[in-house]
Amino acid sequence: MYARQICAVVILASVLGQTTRRSEGGPSFVVVGDARLQVRLDYGFDVLAEAEYRVEGKPMKGLRGPVWGARIDGTTCVPSGEVRRTGGDKEGLLDEVSFEGDTESLHWVLNYGKSGPGRVMKTLTFTARRDLRLEQVTLWQASEPAPPVVARAAMQDIAAICRQDGRALFASLDFPYSRIENAFSEIQETWIDLRTGTAAGVPQTMPADVETRITSRPLPARASDAQTGWWLQTRFQFPFMYTLGAEPFFDEHTILVLPLVRQGQARQVTAWINGRPLNVQLYRYPRNRALGCYYADLVGSGAVGGENTLVVHLQY
Repeated sequence: MYARQICAVVILASVLGQTTRRSEGGPSFVVVGDARLQVRLDYGFDVLAEAEYRVEGKPMKGLRGPVWGARIDGTTCVPSGEVRRTGGDKEGLLDEVSFEGDTESLHWVLNYGKSGPGRVMKTLTFTARRDLRLEQVTLWQASEPAPPVVARAAMQDIAAICRQDGRALFASLDFPYSRIENAFSEIQETWIDLRTGTAAGVPQTMPADVETRITSRPLPARASDAQTGWWLQTRFQFPFMYTLGAEPFFDEHTILVLPLVRQGQARQVTAWINGRPLNVQLYRYPRNRALGCYYADLVGSGAVGGENTLVVHLQY
């Protein structure tokens, strides 16, 4: 699995006095930010920490913490071993800097970059070496003498606000798992190996070619019934389903498509998923407005990961 989480830290600050590359007798460090906010990062073998935050030129006393933590397959995972600095090679206050390292199960890359006045964005990328279960990720674990004010939603924390002496540091936490690949939501290449020959129980037929015509078959008797109302029900599985608060862009939403041969004759199409109504709409084709297709967006509906029950009522 590949996962990325973004956390933006937005506050007002001023410039840090000096940016030495190595503390005396301690690990190396760099400072990233601008004249309104600086974050000091200590790094070395078994060391990678946000060692100091400065707001308006003054340190937020006692506020420091590890850069990230994760729970993978039931085990807590933090940066350890060799930590390599891979970006931000210039001296002084940096606009951006990157670090990378390895654990037994994955390779990680952590980026810090100035994204606006008084704003630093950090991005964490995991590249897995094997199948694994990513259970929890945090990019903000800073501790301070007084607990921060935390805004929370049902699914997750949204923001943390730390205040000292009339100054404030705001950590936005509302972008976890902004991209997860191979989570049943992307197009993946599929290889099908076809072999010729005979096998028991397999019907023998000639391969189709581009000239093969589709032979028409009569509709089942039930399909030609004169009744005007139809109730249809089916069950199906979703291995993964987005929910409100973590939905992707609309072009990646999960869409239920209800194509009808004669959609113009349908007076009403109503649907429910797991007992909750769906917002069924008709999309008309731009080049032929007389034709169209009924559909419903399943993100934010009653659809869930796992088994779902769909009921459709057609009224002609």
